[in-house]
Amino acid sequence: MITSNIKTLLIEDNKTHVALIMDLLSESKRIKTSLETAGSFQHAQQLILANKYDLILADLSLPDSRYHETLRKLTRLVKEVPIVAITSLDDQDTIHGMIKDGAEDCIPKSQLSTNLLEKTL
Repeated sequence: MITSNIKTLLIEDNKTHVALIMDLLSESKRIKTSLETAGSFQHAQQLILANKYDLILADLSLPDSRYHETLRKLTRLVKEVPIVAITSLDDQDTIHGMIKDGAEDCIPKSQLSTNLLEKTL
């Protein structure tokens, strides 16, 4: 079963990670996404104010915003849109803290895979 087109904003400043996530999502046979990207919080904010998204995938460590600050600002901007944090930090306390602060889920970058993205989305 294919899930309908999910309009997704990927907030990630590392071009290698952007390419990886785009590749993983394009490999999915179960989920179809239309993906826009932003490399900073400021760019993400502009896109969020101009568009409606079904999902936000967000690296929370950005050039102009860091971790919990990023998450707090995002949750204020998009009250009804699920935010999935993608992080280089791979410890359970960090993951639980991000979920407690408003992320729908948190995926360590070391565990990124098409299957995990399908399950999370």
